[in-house]
This record gives sequence, structure tokens and C-alpha cells, in this order.
Amino acid sequence: MITVEFNDREVLDALQSLHQRMNDLTPVLQDIGEYLTTSTKDRFAAGIGPDGNAWDQNSDVTLERKRGTKPLIGETHRLSNELSYLIGNKELTFGSPLEYAAVQQFGADQGDFGHGSPWGDIPARPFIGISDDDQVEILDIINSYLASAIT
Repeated sequence: MITVEFNDREVLDALQSLHQRMNDLTPVLQDIGEYLTTSTKDRFAAGIGPDGNAWDQNSDVTLERKRGTKPLIGETHRLSNELSYLIGNKELTFGSPLEYAAVQQFGADQGDFGHGSPWGDIPARPFIGISDDDQVEILDIINSYLASAIT
């Protein structure tokens, strides 16, 4: 039997660091969560979904009720600002805690929530998801995280 022993301290330290990083993904998941928050807010401001398609315009009725402002979008509107992520057990969950976030994401038909609510059909305006640019950035975040373990 032949035994080969490898005892390069620098390589062994790098492998140990990589092992430790793989056991605690919290920092990289937090970076991804922060990135997704910013990216989603940017898409909100642009009125586009993760697929790059522009959202349907608001109806005249909606604009009249909201006095010409963009509903749900901007500094004073909760949906575009109350995005959150949760990290647990090596996973990241991203979304909005607001009840009406599902209507923004999936749309709703008039009367879905009882008499007169919503007051008209609301088209889906997806905001949660991963765009092609997001995918590239997330991979860059992961690669940087792993590279920092061995440098």
C-alpha cells in the first residue's frame, strides 16, 4: 500500500475556511437578500416585472381615486418599501408581509374579496422574482463569498 500525505498549511487553511463558510451561509444569504430588496425596489420604480415586461398601466378610475399618483409606488407607499427577507436553515425567503402583495403579484378580479372589492379587475403586476440580471448578480455574490474563503 502506498500512502501519500499532503501537508501544505496554506491549502489546508483555505480548505478549512471554505468548509466553515459552507456551514454558515448566513452572510452570503444576507447579501443576496439585500441585493434582492434593492433590485425589486428598482423594478417597482420602473414598473417592470422580473421578466422585464412592463406592468399594465393603471386604469383612469385608479388614477382618479389616487389623485394621479402612482399607487403602491414611492417613498410614502408601503408595498414598494416593505420588502423583507428571512434567513433560516441555509435558505432565503424573500417577499412582502403585506396582505395585498398577492394582488400586485397575481392580479384580482372585481369582487374577489367581497362586494365591490376590488372596485375593478386588477391585472397582475409581478414584482417578486429573479430577473436575468439578478441571476448574474447573485452568482457574483456567491462566487465572491467563496473566493474570500480561500484568499
